[in-house]
Amino acid sequence: MEKLAYEKGSSVKLDVLLLVDGSKVVNDADALAKASVTAEVVEHFRGEKAVIFKFKKRKNYKRLRGHRQELTRLLISEVAEEESAPKKRTARASSKASKLADEEAVEAVEVEESEEAIEVEAAEVTEVEEVVEADEVVEAADEADEAAEVAEAVDEVVEAEEAADEAEPDADTESDADAEPVEAADEPAPEAEAEDAKPARSRRKKDDAPA
Repeated sequence: MEKLAYEKGSSVKLDVLLLVDGSKVVNDADALAKASVTAEVVEHFRGEKAVIFKFKKRKNYKRLRGHRQELTRLLISEVAEEESAPKKRTARASSKASKLADEEAVEAVEVEESEEAIEVEAAEVTEVEEVVEADEVVEAADEADEAAEVAEAVDEVVEAEEAADEAEPDADTESDADAEPVEAADEPAPEAEAEDAKPARSRRKKDDAPA
């Protein structure tokens, strides 16, 4: 039962709600008031863990909680009752008691099934969270790879532009060197002019000579 404020080994008197002795069932309030039940506190302990999971669809709402109830284990040491005259309709009372017992058993089964369903849902939630975390890690790795590729491409473009800038001054110097011999070739050499002038003078001398 739920935890009682008694130390271990102490005796406790409990309220009597129903007396059942085989086929004999006593549920009369006056008779139950005369009966007494004495128990001894064996130990205090915590019950099994109950998992509470709340989930709302498409609301990004997930809440997972656990709970362990504080309990006390009792040892019934004495049950005392005063004999009373048999009452009518004991069969009806026994049938009610059996119905109550059946209902309690059904409720206990339903509670166990709900706890199992909650545990299964909690396991599914953990699996989904693990999958989501793995996807996030993969996406982060892909983004890092893309950023590295973009950085490499930018470095290559910058290196190519620097190489092109360095090559332009060399090309200008080569073009200047090629242009100077052409200009020199266009101008007539002084030696060649002198050779051309010699035959013209000899022709004039021949013409001026007497016949």
